[in-house]
Amino acid sequence: MIQPMSAALRGYIHAFDLHAVCQYSDGRVAVSGNPAGAVAAYWCEGRRDAGFIAKLATEGRMSVLDAARQLHLRLAPHEHVIGKSEAAFARLNASLTKANSDGTLKAFNRAYQAQRQAARAQGRGFMSYQQARNRLLRVLARHAAGTAPVSVFGEVFTER
Repeated sequence: MIQPMSAALRGYIHAFDLHAVCQYSDGRVAVSGNPAGAVAAYWCEGRRDAGFIAKLATEGRMSVLDAARQLHLRLAPHEHVIGKSEAAFARLNASLTKANSDGTLKAFNRAYQAQRQAARAQGRGFMSYQQARNRLLRVLARHAAGTAPVSVFGEVFTER
């Protein structure tokens, strides 16, 4: 059975528009961003394509791999995607840690402090530094995937 993924890893994978086509022990096939509890999962680019595969596998009573083959869509095994994503995410996190220690993140830290002080002056709460750093990681992952906004800091500090 597939174990749950951390929120940070899910965010990283989501930045690349990957979706899991999951097979469950009761025979169900579904699309998910976190295949926890599935007995097998294969990752596909694009929710729409993942949905087509799941639908064909269910209605055609065939395996997920056979459905993808019939639709000429590529799948990657869960273990492969998770392994590569964890390694890339660890490199990204290590780069941020290094950037923080060597002073490269000074602009981010200044922006965080300014946003926090502005919120406090207005009597509002503001996210913790760890939350802001996690948001920065997600935005950088989307940037690596080519889907990040022009203003990285703006995306990190925008209230949702």
